[in-house]
Amino acid sequence: SITEFSCSNLFPLTPIGVVLSVWDDSNNFASCTTTTVIQDKIPPQALCNNITVSIGSAGSSVGVSVAAIDRGSSDNCGVADRRLSHQAFTCDAVGQNTVRLDVTDPS
Repeated sequence: SITEFSCSNLFPLTPIGVVLSVWDDSNNFASCTTTTVIQDKIPPQALCNNITVSIGSAGSSVGVSVAAIDRGSSDNCGVADRRLSHQAFTCDAVGQNTVRLDVTDPS
């Protein structure tokens, strides 16, 4: 039977049968089977850099990448995706802007 669980046991999200066996000092034995569902209850941690970008002399838009904003976001079971709320800025956005980094885990 399984004695340790990890993130690899999260998928597929189906119950796992686990047999619990015990012996006493007289070598008497008993066991039972339980159904265990593994859940990841720890949310990812998003870490962001504050950055400054400059619009080109022609007034064209400037792009912001996840790599520029992400400061080492992580999750106990790995990061599945990182996305920014805004990635392109024009002259209309001169000044301070808020960009949200969304980090999702596999579960």
